[in-house]
Amino acid sequence: MDRDLASKISVPDYEASQWLLAGEFPMDQVPAGLRRWLDSGGMLTRRLKKCCGPGFRLRLLEQRPATTNELNGGGLCREVSLECGPLRTIFARSLIPSVTLAVYPWLAELAENPLGETLAEKPGMKRSGFSFAIVSPGQPLYAAALPPGAETPPVLYTRRSQFRLDDHPLWVCEVFLPAICLCQESRG
Repeated sequence: MDRDLASKISVPDYEASQWLLAGEFPMDQVPAGLRRWLDSGGMLTRRLKKCCGPGFRLRLLEQRPATTNELNGGGLCREVSLECGPLRTIFARSLIPSVTLAVYPWLAELAENPLGETLAEKPGMKRSGFSFAIVSPGQPLYAAALPPGAETPPVLYTRRSQFRLDDHPLWVCEVFLPAICLCQESRG
């Protein structure tokens, strides 16, 4: 992808007021039950499937054209929830630029299949490190992440990363909801 085109494809920081790299984010201030999920690598869906067993579900909440607030240059916005039984544990928003969709149209056809696990199987896939943020009531990402009628915690913790298929980017933002702390991974 040429540099000029790549500079026109970006994700504005509207989702949260300030994104910090791992070394800058105050991870020690995150509750321990949440920190072990927020500060781990690997594919989150795999971990949740292992933790939730047959109670795991990925629910497609919405798939639509991305707004210019979400993605400069056009593309697709896909929002899903990762659920453990009746509990929504993660809200994830994926932003896929039009230029990436043109090369990989199957990205628009995932339905309720997990994006991360699908990407992990593709040769040439790379993932950046995480950036972290705290979102508060009044921020667009906070409102989108909570299911209707849910309790409203004072803040929500989130992380985002960029995936690249060959040289084509897409972004995933994961919001960790309070119910994630109820998921206990086996230590065996």
